[in-house]
Amino acid sequence: MVARLAGLTNGRGLSRPLKAVRSLSTRQRAVGGAVLLLVLAACSSTNTYPVDIYTAMHYQHSYRTLEPPRFLSPDGAVPVDGRTPLYSGEQITQLENPVEPDEASVMRGQQIYDVNCAVCHGETGNGDGPMAQRLVDSGAAPPAVLTAERLEGVPDSHFYNVVTNGLGQWMPAFGNLIPGQDIWHLINYVRSLQGAQ
Repeated sequence: MVARLAGLTNGRGLSRPLKAVRSLSTRQRAVGGAVLLLVLAACSSTNTYPVDIYTAMHYQHSYRTLEPPRFLSPDGAVPVDGRTPLYSGEQITQLENPVEPDEASVMRGQQIYDVNCAVCHGETGNGDGPMAQRLVDSGAAPPAVLTAERLEGVPDSHFYNVVTNGLGQWMPAFGNLIPGQDIWHLINYVRSLQGAQ
């Protein structure tokens, strides 16, 4: 190509444009190589951002205004409140309801039931909540009738297990949503519904 251009211009003033073209392509190669290196560096990063210079700032414990620092609990610590304790299958079957089914417990249980359970099981536990028909229409099993005679003789530990761990694909687990003590209040309320029938 250079020979063809040289033949066209008879060699007059051709060296400058050819040098400019050669240097421009070298610059383009350099810029392209730099871009390629940046892309490769971004793809191989394991941090939050592609090129993360100050990694410690992204992986720190966050605090709210005027909140004291939260330290991690030691291994083997037992939760005092808030989270449901983890039990094995055998331990759950041996649980007994530690909450007395007094009026305050039943009222607290009703609040929890109205928020978490009534949408499927209905206000009175008859399995006729607003979502019941939708579940049946989608091919799922209908919600359990909590006031059924077959559930009256079931121990409280069974209800605790079902609420905490769910029931397969038919009922979600509420163990992370309802604290352990509140599950017992909920069971007391369900027992009061069974007694009302």
